[in-house]
Amino acid sequence: MVKTRIEEEGLEDFVPYLMNRITRRYNRMQKADLHELGLSTNKMRALTSMAVKGPLTINELCVHAVAEQPTMSRTIDAMEQEGLVSRDISEDDQRVRMVSLTTEGREMFETFWPAMNRTSDRLSEVLNPDEKALMLDMLKRIMKHIRVNPY
Repeated sequence: MVKTRIEEEGLEDFVPYLMNRITRRYNRMQKADLHELGLSTNKMRALTSMAVKGPLTINELCVHAVAEQPTMSRTIDAMEQEGLVSRDISEDDQRVRMVSLTTEGREMFETFWPAMNRTSDRLSEVLNPDEKALMLDMLKRIMKHIRVNPY
């Protein structure tokens, strides 16, 4: 019986495996901070996406916040009821609704972001500045290479 590459090299050398493990640990580390504020991961990602990118459509939010459309729609519905976001008709296309942070949404982002930043820094604290810059460059190139949407 011939062994496959994964059987020979092991999971520890399989990039998708490592990326998934790192992401899962990051999400677990941040979950406690978010829970204290009554935020889910999806809400945090949506708030962060809008804080960085400005008003976005639901489809754009799905890409930036890494969520499926039905999940993001429910998330935005809840956030709108909580006063964190508002939906407005796009100036460019009357059929499109843009989702924007409200003042309360911006304040919530500013409340949780320092903890998220600390968690991110913790992940890369074993890297020197050159290694971190190289890692970011490589991840951006991979992302550009596999990108399937314009966002």
